[in-house]
Amino acid sequence: LPRFPLRISPAALAQGLGVLLSQLSAPVLEAYPHRCTTADLSPAELRQALRQITGVILSCPSHFSADYRSHLLQAVLHTGIVSQSSQIIFLEEPIAALFSQAPLPVGEVLVVHGGYSRTEIGLFNLPQGATHPSLISLNCGQLALTQGVIRELLYPLLPQTDPHRSALETFHLPALSPFANWAIDEVQTLFQTQTQHWQLEQAPLGKILIQAAARLQTTFDTQSQFSLRIGQQTHIVPASDWQRCILSPYQRWIEQGIHSVLERNALSPEAIEYVVTTGSLSHRPWFRAILQPLFPHTQFLEVPRVESPLAVGFGLAKFPLYGAIVS
Repeated sequence: LPRFPLRISPAALAQGLGVLLSQLSAPVLEAYPHRCTTADLSPAELRQALRQITGVILSCPSHFSADYRSHLLQAVLHTGIVSQSSQIIFLEEPIAALFSQAPLPVGEVLVVHGGYSRTEIGLFNLPQGATHPSLISLNCGQLALTQGVIRELLYPLLPQTDPHRSALETFHLPALSPFANWAIDEVQTLFQTQTQHWQLEQAPLGKILIQAAARLQTTFDTQSQFSLRIGQQTHIVPASDWQRCILSPYQRWIEQGIHSVLERNALSPEAIEYVVTTGSLSHRPWFRAILQPLFPHTQFLEVPRVESPLAVGFGLAKFPLYGAIVS
């Protein structure tokens, strides 16, 4: 069956998480020792380690509501892995990504996390801890960029095969939201974005456009134009269109978010000692190019490419090692 993105309530999601985490309970692992394994521990060692768990750390985007977090907390408690809510910590993704750094930077640290669904900006003071934690979540990530490329740069290239129908109707493609409104349009939820992505995947031409959008973004890392053949015609998309339609709005949203975070804490860009970039977008050359002019004298730290997809997981694992900050 097609993997249609169902709208799942926080309670249903929490129930699913509870079922997943229950697989880590000692009775289940005793009965099914190979259901959960690690590369560095034997099944017996893993069971022993799980019996000694004293806390659980969950990661979530910074915009997730208290109600959502409460449902996840109850799901963890229901598994019996820990018995008290005080043993469960929620760590926003920018914070988790920050703690994946080794060694941890000291001073005023700005984290810009370019993820799959959102871009998040966090300001922290270390090693004193997050004495003035400020987190901003922008409704735009890698998924939105891909759909923005399709809507703004690739859809206009489609042939108008029927004068009485739009090209989108002819090829069974969804009408995507204007990219210029994406980050400020809270109506454009992640569910709607995922639904539109699913609709693209169901159309043969939609799959081609998704692949073309990925190639286009990679091509513009090093080249000034992108060519795409549709039917018998080859189209040329200049890098200036990518800059004007996609990067310029995205850059404006990031700049506004950073300005808001700094203003909230009465700090100037010169006060920032480190900028940490994480997430799938952080390794694109244009990502650093957007941030560098804002902090010309600041040291930039980037999670190594091989670790980037796991940066949040590494940060969650390392977080308890920083006892003073955790307390």
